[in-house]
Amino acid sequence: MAAAVVSDSEWPLPHRAWELRPTDPKVTSTIESGFGLSSTTARVLAGRGITESEEVHAYLHPSLDGLHSPFEFVQMEAAVDRLLAALDRNERIFVHGDYDVDGVTATVVLATCLRSLGGDVGYSVSHRLREGYGLSPSSVDRAHEAGAKVLISVDCGITAHPAAERARQLGIDLIIADHHQPGVEIPDALAVLDPCLPDSGYPDSDLAAVGVAFKLGRGVLQRHNSGRRGTALLKLVAIGTVADLAPLKGENRIITYNGLKSLKDTVNPGLLALMDVSGVGRSAVTTTDVAFRLAPRINAAGRIDDAGIAVEMFLTGDPGRARQLAKRLHKLNGKRQELGEEILQAALQQEPSPEDALVVAAGDRWHRGVIGIVASRLVEHWRRPAVVISFEGDEAHGSARSIAGFDILAALREVSEHVDEFGGHQQAAGLRLKTQNINAFREALSATGRGPLEDALRRTESLECDAELPADVSLRDLALELGRLAPFGAGNREPRFICSDLEIAGKVVVINGAHLKMKLSTSSGDIEAIAWRQGRVAPLLADCRRIDAVASLQMHRWRGRNSPQLVLEDFRPAGT
Repeated sequence: MAAAVVSDSEWPLPHRAWELRPTDPKVTSTIESGFGLSSTTARVLAGRGITESEEVHAYLHPSLDGLHSPFEFVQMEAAVDRLLAALDRNERIFVHGDYDVDGVTATVVLATCLRSLGGDVGYSVSHRLREGYGLSPSSVDRAHEAGAKVLISVDCGITAHPAAERARQLGIDLIIADHHQPGVEIPDALAVLDPCLPDSGYPDSDLAAVGVAFKLGRGVLQRHNSGRRGTALLKLVAIGTVADLAPLKGENRIITYNGLKSLKDTVNPGLLALMDVSGVGRSAVTTTDVAFRLAPRINAAGRIDDAGIAVEMFLTGDPGRARQLAKRLHKLNGKRQELGEEILQAALQQEPSPEDALVVAAGDRWHRGVIGIVASRLVEHWRRPAVVISFEGDEAHGSARSIAGFDILAALREVSEHVDEFGGHQQAAGLRLKTQNINAFREALSATGRGPLEDALRRTESLECDAELPADVSLRDLALELGRLAPFGAGNREPRFICSDLEIAGKVVVINGAHLKMKLSTSSGDIEAIAWRQGRVAPLLADCRRIDAVASLQMHRWRGRNSPQLVLEDFRPAGT
């Protein structure tokens, strides 16, 4: 067949094995009959370990009744008591947040909640370029100058020892509401709410910072006897949770499911304006809408301007002002995209050698607000961890992103002699170093990362799939049923299907210069398919008529029409 003209050596995508998750047919049958699901959807649930009747019901119907009490945090009582006292005495409360979506939404959630109870609440958010990440002594000074008696740090603070000491000196009671990993010692604060603390008492360690902020706000509402439950805030909590890539299981699944569902009832002028400029309708908002439309615009402020723009947009009650700010975020996002593409193209020119375990690209005065996004794109392109560094004079700042199974933070620890400061997570980190040390850093990081990278690649050589795409079923009906397993994202990916011997029915086109689009013929009929950022494969498909693929099946909404669509994650000429 024509597909044979493309050899394995010519095919540009990694040749990974496709493996089906094992399932017990009896368990699958029980789920199928007990819940009226198709055998395919039942197999997906069984393969993910959702097998007991109660588990399946809770998964299909994520209820707010499944949320834990805020007071399972052992220090919640102290935090709530102090805030209630501040409300009673009309003391100034100040909220300080990080500059990303999680920090912005957490700031808005607490400010909105406390103001609804008559609180005198001010706020600030870190400026990426002027201050950098976190709660600093200067942040505390700013709160003090504003008359704060209570300071709440959100999405930061768990390692902010100097700031905590400054708050103590100024007589400010500090409450830390964070979700990052703590250090050996915890800052001296009135209360520390962090589900990652070993003795936090909280049963779900996966909460985003906005989730912790919601818990604090809800605790205050419960003890205030206001009659409010704070559920209207779930819209913003869901947006921050999805944007921060928090695992969508446990409480995060409940929060995101209900938050997205309630977006149809949005009345907040800022959120309405943001949805409008982002092209997001008020019905059936998905995690994809949040991740690729809403979140980038919120993030753009903190990346290349001031995240306070986004906070003000959500807090203003003036629809005209809200729309003005939403339009500004939209323009900033466009500028962010332009800057990112420019830096990406320059970074791609610094192609790593085959011996380099990691990608390290550096440029003079590359905008620090977008180098993290560029690092993520380099990871996609070269399938290796990547560090993108911007240097200016003697000082350089970098942003690192990794692949599954490779701990980039541990790798940075191994080469810490070349770095002045670093921090982050296993999959993402930031660093600061001297410009003169960039080459030594690159060589040392590649050397120390070679073994761990080989191990990580071995663990990710195969794609774990949920089922084979069934024959002779309505793909539309199946796509609709699979939608009941949403919200999809980190910790709850969309089901993957092995699709064999699909005929390419028509011309393969490249859209927006980057993505592949085609129509495929299956035993159940023709279906549109898209492969994100795989435009470079188009020439190799010119003489190829049939492909095998791993894909997700979803409903595609476009101009009021809903139709099933395959999203190709991996594919190759049939039979290769």
